[in-house]
Amino acid sequence: MAKKKGSLSHIYPKDRRCFSLLAKSGAMSRDTLHKLEITDNRIKSYKQAGLIKEVSVPDRHGNGIRTFYELTDKKGKDFCRQECGTRQFISNGNASIHNAKVSEYLADNLSKKELESCLSERELKPFIEGRLQEYLDRQEHDRYQELVDALKSNQLSMPDIIYKTEQGVYEAVEITTDNYGNTEIESKTMTCGLLSVEVTFVHT
Repeated sequence: MAKKKGSLSHIYPKDRRCFSLLAKSGAMSRDTLHKLEITDNRIKSYKQAGLIKEVSVPDRHGNGIRTFYELTDKKGKDFCRQECGTRQFISNGNASIHNAKVSEYLADNLSKKELESCLSERELKPFIEGRLQEYLDRQEHDRYQELVDALKSNQLSMPDIIYKTEQGVYEAVEITTDNYGNTEIESKTMTCGLLSVEVTFVHT
């Protein structure tokens, strides 16, 4: 029996890619949806099916209102669970501009294969456990202990996204704002160092 698909008559790979990324970033602009091959008609279908909602927020620089799309709490997240296998969601609701910048950067800079490898900061527990095991396997006991100590003392500050490049190397992305101080940036850098990933900081 087919899975329940809300009121979308067909679900395409680009739909799954879009919703998976939306669950990991938290918000998207219409332009970003277009970059993911989602047409205005398809956006309308998502809204009519109750999968996404429009959220309007004042522009940070006071130049009017910006509109973004976010998952609806019930149908949108259920769709992601059923169709994308998503278990964790980004839901810092007051950060629509930041969240939309995350998805914009990923859509602009990552291949389809890289997009499918993205892990949000909520999904990094298995990744961290994998790194710990790698360090043990390679007998890098100092690196293993440093990461364990940072975990125990709650010192890790996770990046927005970690993804696997086409070359098979993990990299991280962190979107920064004017509110970011040196301490936060140093904390993200330290965490990525402990996880053996290069981090790219993108200022909004």
